[in-house]
Amino acid sequence: MGAEGQRHRPLSGRDLRRAGALSLHALWAQAKLCGESPEKPGIPHNQLTEAELHTRDTKDPDALLQAAWSIEAARVLAWIVGFVDLEPTRLDLADPQELYDVLGFDNDDVPEGKPRSLQEMYEAWERTFSLRRYGVDMRVWCSQDAPIPDTARELTEQDESILLERHYAFAWFMDPLVPSYDRVDL
Repeated sequence: MGAEGQRHRPLSGRDLRRAGALSLHALWAQAKLCGESPEKPGIPHNQLTEAELHTRDTKDPDALLQAAWSIEAARVLAWIVGFVDLEPTRLDLADPQELYDVLGFDNDDVPEGKPRSLQEMYEAWERTFSLRRYGVDMRVWCSQDAPIPDTARELTEQDESILLERHYAFAWFMDPLVPSYDRVDL
């Protein structure tokens, strides 16, 4: 049981391997979007989900762009296991190469990190969820030509994409019953 009686999985090498697979997948997609040949080593098929395996065979720019955004989910998981810093209130874009360099190990040895406390994880998850909800509310207000408070700020598409990927990673980590990363329920 986690904070406030909520269940969660204990940290494991699986969490770090998922972060590494997501970071490598994002770098691979980014290279293909730029018309380059991916230079990084391949990800073992057992580390990829069905959707990620399908993306490897596509030339669809939308699918590749979505795969490139997975770098934000990788950053959340790397933060949870204690390999990188993450300020949940800042919506800056992760550097895919930098994150790969931290996570890109080629064997099953899991480096040691200092996992975040349950309180830190739940606060970051709640902050991410709240900001996503705020973005949806702002879109609804704008679509209805409703007056927007002077202090409100509309989130950019980049902000919303970052929040979606972060939310996805938190939801996967916090739900002990999710069968695979592709089947996360937001």
